[in-house]
Amino acid sequence: MSASFPTGKYENWSTCRGLFAHVHVALGYRPSEDRVETWATLSHNGGWYAWSQGR
Repeated sequence: MSASFPTGKYENWSTCRGLFAHVHVALGYRPSEDRVETWATLSHNGGWYAWSQGR
């Protein structure tokens, strides 16, 4: 999921919109130690998109 979800830049909003519900679910899980960095990236990019949308 992290590799598929882009940054929250305006040009990525269409992709973000389509994947955001999946990101929301994925962030409800706690990653194993070897996945913390990718989970954090997904959290950051999802938060960036949510912030840019006023969510």
